[in-house]
Amino acid sequence: MHLKMDRMPSQPALVADALRLLGAPACACDGAGIIIAANDALGLLLGASPLGRALPELFVDASAQTAEGQLAQALHLGCNWHGVLGAARGRVQVQVRSQPLAHGGASIVFADVSAYEQGRETLRTTVLEQRVLIENAPVGILF
Repeated sequence: MHLKMDRMPSQPALVADALRLLGAPACACDGAGIIIAANDALGLLLGASPLGRALPELFVDASAQTAEGQLAQALHLGCNWHGVLGAARGRVQVQVRSQPLAHGGASIVFADVSAYEQGRETLRTTVLEQRVLIENAPVGILF
């Protein structure tokens, strides 16, 4: 999903209206990285309104430092990165996509990749368990 909002002024009310049209959790921040608008999906995910908070404050652990580092690039060029949000249901792994706004600030869209990461970890564990079983089998197994 690509959020293109460079043809409209970065007035919080207009940006908030545009964000409401998205199904994914999303927000917009000003040039200092302070969230000026957010849609309901982000508020539900976080369990509270993020308005007035600095974008890196939404992240936990090392993700906060990554978000801080990516923020400067997000405000000028747009970028993508992975992080962990401190959400109402615990930690949520997200892919973050940012796009600069024409008059300063950036739009940020979060895609929940927790289920994907959990499935990937489960598959990795299963493959390792099977490898141990095959390597320690008392008889040879041919494929």
